[in-house]
Amino acid sequence: MKLLLVSDTFYPIENSGSLQLQDLVENISKKIDIYVFTVGKKNKVINSKSIKTIYCKVLFFRKKNYFLRFFSEFLYSIQFFFQINKYAKNNKINFDGIIFYSPSIFFGPLIYILKRRYNIKSFLILRDIFPNWAIDLKILKNFFLIKFFTYFANLQYKNADIIGVQTNSLIDNNNSWINKNYKSKLFLFHNWLTPKKIIKSSNFSFQDKKKYFIYAGNIGVAQDIELIINAFSNIADRNFKLVLIGSGVYFSKIKSNFPKTVYSNIEIYNSIEDKYLAYLVRNAYAGVLSLNHKHKLDNIPGKLLTYLSNNIPVIGSLNKANDLISLNERYRFGLLDDSNSVNNLTKLFDELIDNKILYNELRKNTKMVFNKFYKTSIASNKY
Repeated sequence: MKLLLVSDTFYPIENSGSLQLQDLVENISKKIDIYVFTVGKKNKVINSKSIKTIYCKVLFFRKKNYFLRFFSEFLYSIQFFFQINKYAKNNKINFDGIIFYSPSIFFGPLIYILKRRYNIKSFLILRDIFPNWAIDLKILKNFFLIKFFTYFANLQYKNADIIGVQTNSLIDNNNSWINKNYKSKLFLFHNWLTPKKIIKSSNFSFQDKKKYFIYAGNIGVAQDIELIINAFSNIADRNFKLVLIGSGVYFSKIKSNFPKTVYSNIEIYNSIEDKYLAYLVRNAYAGVLSLNHKHKLDNIPGKLLTYLSNNIPVIGSLNKANDLISLNERYRFGLLDDSNSVNNLTKLFDELIDNKILYNELRKNTKMVFNKFYKTSIASNKY
């Protein structure tokens, strides 16, 4: 069997989507051949066992300018098609199925053509429900842009035979984020992770030996990190600190405006390599989650899996009625709040520090939850 995977993120890019797809591909490739088509600075092929990674040269590769990035993604279907067609013809390959990953939302036309050319079915791994979340957070307001992006989002749903979503709430019939004609395609497909080998970074060390809470991930509008910072600053008298490691549109803003005299127990760092991050997470007191309360659709942050797999409890603020709230009520792996209240979150930090019996109980449950829902083998077997 030969599977085709299409994504605009893959190794050597180091983000949660790339790392997850690499884990999934390595697991699937134990049983079948898989051909990964992803973006690159130039066209090239890398062969590794039963995995073939084909990099497709795209215009404005990884440009930070929003317009150039949009233009590049808009042309994905055309750029990818020629490379896939050329590779398949030269190597006399007939594919047996397609997996495609969103974001990006612009692979719909490509999937339409490939399904008919090879008479195969497609599986969409949906991890970013755009433009819906951007509309909810008031980032996207222009009527014509909303219509444009919604059209392409629906086009990918239309051309997927199966759509894997992160939470049960996204499958709920009361949700209006997806056209009713496509709801029958939805099924629960949890995030996944293969724990990384623990490697200590010689270039990264803390100046003191305080116990620390760690936040590792994107720092943007969708996260509302200010709420976490404000809550943690209320416990400045404790012998604990908060370590923020990440990148994103708000990273520079937060770091440049950071009043260290007020928030003396908080440290901010740029993103570090994933292989070193595991060491820092493993030695943390607890892992921090943060999602903007304006989100109307659920999201399971990739950092949650990193925390659980490294056996540390979770604490944080989520959007109202997030599926993680109910999951945590069942399995007790952390302290989570959806009130958007600085005071309530401060109380949770205090409780996790003071109540050692509770802390040990939560920590005991973390690995169990990870093994039950989020191992890569579970995801690969579902496909």
